[in-house]
Amino acid sequence: MTSIKDLLQTLASSIDNRPPVCFGSLPVSTNQCELFYGKRDSVRRLNFANASQDELKSLSASCDRATFGVNQADVLDESYRKAGKLDSSDFSMQFNAVETGLLDVVSTELFEGKWAARPIRAELYKLNVYEEGSFFKSHVDTPREESMFGSLVITFPTKHEGGALTFRHEGGEWTVDSGGLISEQAEPCVVYAAFYSDVEHEVLPVKTGCRVTVTYNLYFAQDAQPLTRPVGTPIPAHRSALESAFTVLLAKRTFLRDGGCLGFGLHHQYPLDKSIGKRKQLSVLQQFLKGGDAVLKQLCDDLKLKNYLGVVYRRQENYSNDVVDILCKQVVNFDGAMVEDSLVEYLRDEYEGQLLTKTKFDKPDLDVTWVTDTPQVNFVKQQYMAYGNQAEMTHAYFRVCLFAKVGAVGARETAGQ
Repeated sequence: MTSIKDLLQTLASSIDNRPPVCFGSLPVSTNQCELFYGKRDSVRRLNFANASQDELKSLSASCDRATFGVNQADVLDESYRKAGKLDSSDFSMQFNAVETGLLDVVSTELFEGKWAARPIRAELYKLNVYEEGSFFKSHVDTPREESMFGSLVITFPTKHEGGALTFRHEGGEWTVDSGGLISEQAEPCVVYAAFYSDVEHEVLPVKTGCRVTVTYNLYFAQDAQPLTRPVGTPIPAHRSALESAFTVLLAKRTFLRDGGCLGFGLHHQYPLDKSIGKRKQLSVLQQFLKGGDAVLKQLCDDLKLKNYLGVVYRRQENYSNDVVDILCKQVVNFDGAMVEDSLVEYLRDEYEGQLLTKTKFDKPDLDVTWVTDTPQVNFVKQQYMAYGNQAEMTHAYFRVCLFAKVGAVGARETAGQ
């Protein structure tokens, strides 16, 4: 007989994710390789399809030195990032990511189910020039708002070796060698890479030549959210495996006989405004889940399980071995919550939180059966800002959990409660 623990492990292992990056090459015309750039009254022009080394050096000389964000400030440190940059106001180009259909490719490759048909928008961000010896060490892209989910990097057809863009997430690694991909094509092409903004990535040192990129910030279009799966959209294979495992678990009469709450640590991190309470933000964030996180929520909705997002804070008590978890969630119930710890009280007041785990002071307000082995949590005093491509004063990445309420045996559905 399969144990409950084994069923939970099967459910956890069925939560699969597509790679957090998609990339490839796209043929372009010579006209699409035109660039106009300059500041004030000085404007120059070049064509990446046939640009000389002198023209590329002139472009690099027109750039500012690229900074990066750390501890809420823009820092210039060429031991961590060495590159040139132009703001979007200082250049214009014939290439247009929307007109090429790349946004449709991104939506298809990165999203599934109803999210695959959801409109997205691209905001031109910066142009970067990486000459020989230039690089950018590991970082994540700066979060700007809840609807921002990723970035799109376009590498133009200039000859270069090195400068590969490498991604790392949840133990996986993917590398995009733009120089190699461009050299394989007889006709001009650009190399694109779209990825979720919380994914760690780096630009390896350029060995020869000049690597030129433009970056777009990617956002969900907030005015067009599909509510049902589009007709004809196939159900992803791993969605079927997850649904099967979930259904078997709920059918087990010995599992949560009187009902309860399932907890899932989500794979991706999400930007939240640090200056305001999390309750409203978490409600809005449900629209902006990424990859397998979105599939998991969609399945809970389809199974008619009431679900919500939560941010869990963890603190090791100084005077004992107890670990205090405080859950900030949408629905708050303070019944029986009495804790004599000033930090916990502060978090309750500031973030509308409640205790998840039992401490020496009281019993938990909410008993969670965790499906994931180790839920991803936020330590209260941790530094949220790692190295980013730009300083950000307001938003920070948070690790988020999804909680699904399960009814008693014979009445599992809870969506209407």
